[in-house]
Amino acid sequence: MSLKEIFKQGLRDGYLDPKLKAEVMRICHPDSILSAEDRVYLDRLMGAILTGEIAGLYL
Repeated sequence: MSLKEIFKQGLRDGYLDPKLKAEVMRICHPDSILSAEDRVYLDRLMGAILTGEIAGLYL
């Protein structure tokens, strides 16, 4: 799953479930190199989390 898909699903659902959060962590591993598109969607995802548009669930 890409950061674009995760961002869109987060907006649709209003939250990131543990599976999606784990996928973000996998994609953004310190050893990985993000594409320009991934950097854009990571920035959008983090902005949405900071504003409360997308919530993270702790299950």
